[in-house]
Amino acid sequence: MGAITYDGLEFTFKDFKITPEIENNFTLFKAHFETLSKHWGIDFKPSEGRVNDLGYYHLKQKNIDLAYHYFKFNLNLYSNSANAYDSIGEWYYTKGNKREALANYSKSLELNPENEYAKKLVTALKLTLEN
Repeated sequence: MGAITYDGLEFTFKDFKITPEIENNFTLFKAHFETLSKHWGIDFKPSEGRVNDLGYYHLKQKNIDLAYHYFKFNLNLYSNSANAYDSIGEWYYTKGNKREALANYSKSLELNPENEYAKKLVTALKLTLEN
């Protein structure tokens, strides 16, 4: 079942709500969706935007490892998303891993050639890595 349906059910039913405690613990977050899927016999998954927002939230809070789990989870769920590659690219860039940042920004650009931010970073990272 898609993320849109999940969001509607979360709005309607208490058991579907994600608390701040769940959002601040990746293991609980992932288990939340696994439990609902098992209980209802339907594949529930969080929306790409929600997972991405949680990744950036934790990145800004300096919860670097937690941010990685959200970005990687998003990439696993939405492997054809330019945004998911762009976001994990930013995580690698923040960590100082320019090679992985370049690889992920390049993939983002491949999936969305209109991504101007990725174009700039790919160019800059290539120049940096060549020197």
